[in-house]
Amino acid sequence: MSNKQSNLSASISTPQEFTDLLYRMLIEPQQEADLLKYILYVRKSTEGEERQARSLADQVAECEELSQQLGLNVVKVYRESESAKDPDIRPQFREMVDRIKAGRYDAIIAWHPDRLARNMKEAGELIDLLDKGVIRDLKFKSFSFENTASGKMLLGMAFVLSKQYSDQLSDNVKRGNKRSIAEGKYINTAKHGYYKDAAQFHHPNGNNFVLIKQAFQMKLNGKTLNDIILYINSNSYQHLGKLYEMNKSRLSEILRDPFYTGVLIYGADSIVDLTDKCDFIPAVSVIDFLRINKISDLTKGFKVTSQLRSKKYTSADLLRGRVVCGVCNFPFSSGITYKYLKNGSKKGYYYYRCENKKCNFHNKSIRAKVIVDFVIQLIRKNKLATKHNYKIYLNQMNTVIKAKAQELTSEKSSVVQKLNIKRKSLDQVKQLLLNETDEKVKLAFKLDYKLTLQKIEELEIRLDAINNILNDSKSFIFSQKEFLELFQKMPDIIAQTRDMKLLDTILQNMFLNFTIKNKKVLDFQAKEPFNILLDHKKSAAFLKGRGSGTRTRGLTVPNGAR
Repeated sequence: MSNKQSNLSASISTPQEFTDLLYRMLIEPQQEADLLKYILYVRKSTEGEERQARSLADQVAECEELSQQLGLNVVKVYRESESAKDPDIRPQFREMVDRIKAGRYDAIIAWHPDRLARNMKEAGELIDLLDKGVIRDLKFKSFSFENTASGKMLLGMAFVLSKQYSDQLSDNVKRGNKRSIAEGKYINTAKHGYYKDAAQFHHPNGNNFVLIKQAFQMKLNGKTLNDIILYINSNSYQHLGKLYEMNKSRLSEILRDPFYTGVLIYGADSIVDLTDKCDFIPAVSVIDFLRINKISDLTKGFKVTSQLRSKKYTSADLLRGRVVCGVCNFPFSSGITYKYLKNGSKKGYYYYRCENKKCNFHNKSIRAKVIVDFVIQLIRKNKLATKHNYKIYLNQMNTVIKAKAQELTSEKSSVVQKLNIKRKSLDQVKQLLLNETDEKVKLAFKLDYKLTLQKIEELEIRLDAINNILNDSKSFIFSQKEFLELFQKMPDIIAQTRDMKLLDTILQNMFLNFTIKNKKVLDFQAKEPFNILLDHKKSAAFLKGRGSGTRTRGLTVPNGAR
């Protein structure tokens, strides 16, 4: 017997010691080999509302904190400053996906699904790679994901909801902008003739301000737009620090903009007297401005419409407008009411209330959980997870996809035809610009060129969107296995969903409306194909004699409301 064997025999004498040794020799090396290689992907757009999103550094810090908590093996960090609204424009994202396909990495960690995709082409690609096992796992700091059929369904919904999240973010940004405007600040590019200081206030921009001021005076004296344009452009006019060539369209906007009198109109509901908020110096008096812009023109340009009426903000969005009073048939209003607890905290309750003064149920309310509990019991009673129902679902989805494909194919032909016409028009304008010597005519051609090019870009974006939908339309039909698993787990998914936006999306995709009477669901209308899957005899019997049912765990609403 060798010395090595002798030493080993001396140190290993019990089954437990032998177990520990084998574990270290066989299991631990395999665990190390199986340790998934995660990519940490963070993204922040520099355009639109996403500029206000969480910074790249914040995303990295929070995702690294999560990876440490879960013991994840992060081997690469990708940072990207691009929008995810349109597909195939993010080089870092594409490199990441290609390297995962090549087997260099296994999984992804991100702050939220909307950092990975906000368009259905790339969202569908990620879900497809999950299905095939190419992407072995996804982790998110602010979203719970399980690699199951129902988990993928919820992930798909999260991708769809990214636009809704973006809209909510846009609302928050607009509210912040509205506060700034009320203070006399201006959050967009500086107006012509002015510059903005660090606090976003406008100040006259030297000779450029003098030229804009003179433009108003020349118009008041009867000069034509062409005369004014020639005067401005011949005096080295600058805007935003660069030489600027004034044109008719821009000059008309300037002459009709009340900003130059010291009155700022922003959006549909903000009108601010800048002279009252800061040391603003107008370029024209109100009297002269009104003379330049005849009353009829001014009225037409700044017509007060219903859009100027302020809209009451509400945070209560779960099935809003889809719950009807069974006494008077009027839609319930929805909202959140708060109750203060003994410990000093407050608890919120989502409710529906009848505000029809002629109704016997006027000013009475019901909790939203009554409807959520009803839906959970209804699905359990119907037992939707059957192969027969999957065939119904598959036929219905194929019919819908076929009809949508026909509609989109027709639209595609129209878009292609318009694109060809616009491209020919662009070539013609190019030739005219090359041959034209009259500077005034050239200005008109340049504007035509710019507008045509903009229209071509819009048509190309729409064409890409149509092609993406046509190519990917069938990728979101559930397989039979996914369908059965989804509807087996659907009651639990609904009961455990604490995010109000996500729950609202699930219920709105399944139901058109609910009718409530005596604080119970009297009737409901389901959407196709969910409506076709329901056994209407069972549903009718359930409506007549249901019991107390399953209780939900609650919903996530502002300030912890439920």
